[in-house]
Amino acid sequence: MSNLVFPIGHYVGERHPEGVQVVRVGGAHHALTDDEFGVWVLAHGAPVGGSTAWTTDDLLALAEETGPDDAGRHLEELTARGLLALVPADGGRKAVAFAETYRLTPLLVGLGNTGTDPDSYALGFPLLDEPVAVVPAGSYELWQWGHIAPSIRHTCDVRVKVAADLNEPTGAAEALHGLLADLRLLLVNSCAYLDLARLR
Repeated sequence: MSNLVFPIGHYVGERHPEGVQVVRVGGAHHALTDDEFGVWVLAHGAPVGGSTAWTTDDLLALAEETGPDDAGRHLEELTARGLLALVPADGGRKAVAFAETYRLTPLLVGLGNTGTDPDSYALGFPLLDEPVAVVPAGSYELWQWGHIAPSIRHTCDVRVKVAADLNEPTGAAEALHGLLADLRLLLVNSCAYLDLARLR
């Protein structure tokens, strides 16, 4: 079974005269070639039939259509460098380890919801006519509060507790699955990025 793939780090721009793309993870800058950067960008996902899952197979299939070349090798190398994270689609201990290793940092500005569509929330820039993204309440909640928690695992634990308080018990595995789906909608629209978890 193909793994879910997540990009790690904050893109901080192109650097000259070197002509490299730079992604920050924690306190370290990582220089990427254009092809490596292309694979890192593809790891954010793409709208595919409304699915919130994005796998290594999806990434490689899109790379076949759009480039870059040799995407499989770049995927392996970027994973080894800590710029991509692979998570089994069926969850398990590796999914929990992923949640413990990373945290969410928001980008963009919250633009709220509307009376005509109160369950959808806009993210973008106040002076633009159109939002960058419109996401469901779960993704907006994650975008709004996820950075306060030291890790995704802590955010997941809060979701389990809130569900219990509302008499809607949710298991940890189910909560993590839902959180990863909410996370994907933020990543594909560049509303947030993943960084290393804060130590407590």
